[in-house]
Amino acid sequence: MWMRWRTRSRYEARNAYRCTKVNEFERDLDEGDDTRLPWLSENEFLQKYRIGRAALHSIAELIKDHRVFKRGRRGRKQAKVVHQLMAFLKYVSSEGSGAVGMELRNVFKIGYGTTKLYRDRVVKALCSLKEKVITWPDQSERLAISNTIEYLFGIPNCIGIIDGTLLPLFREPQTHDAPDYHGRKYPYSLSVPIICDSNRLIRII
Repeated sequence: MWMRWRTRSRYEARNAYRCTKVNEFERDLDEGDDTRLPWLSENEFLQKYRIGRAALHSIAELIKDHRVFKRGRRGRKQAKVVHQLMAFLKYVSSEGSGAVGMELRNVFKIGYGTTKLYRDRVVKALCSLKEKVITWPDQSERLAISNTIEYLFGIPNCIGIIDGTLLPLFREPQTHDAPDYHGRKYPYSLSVPIICDSNRLIRII
């Protein structure tokens, strides 16, 4: 009985929302027109989100139909998928304190919990595309890639260029093999090898 009363009354004394009339997402997306310049130039947009506006909209189009962006029977209407993607991109393109909820809240004027919700949704949607986007080339494509690399760089029978990157971990993994994650640059990290083709597309990770 007490729980039912709490459920009914929890919204009756809700505090006022913090809100702003400026939509930071739409302001950044605005490309201007003949009479005014955009708030962010294409280069400034690229610097902030590490991606151009055209590519941003292409990715948003790919993930927009994922179930995580569907509104349930209850709750408020979700923000635009492209806005949630922008919050995610700003998060992954920042280091240290720039990636915490406080900083993202200040950048986009949204709540702490909202930034995490946006990130979690986008991660699920992007991961669902892995098998469609990152694929190993078939025989005919391998031949075309090999010919291109040999023509450009003089290296025969090569279908990929491999490199690696380190992803620092927040803390020591809570597993028995934690020492295996100890790296030369960070206390704990993941070593990630990536193979790209002649068009700089990731083919395996």
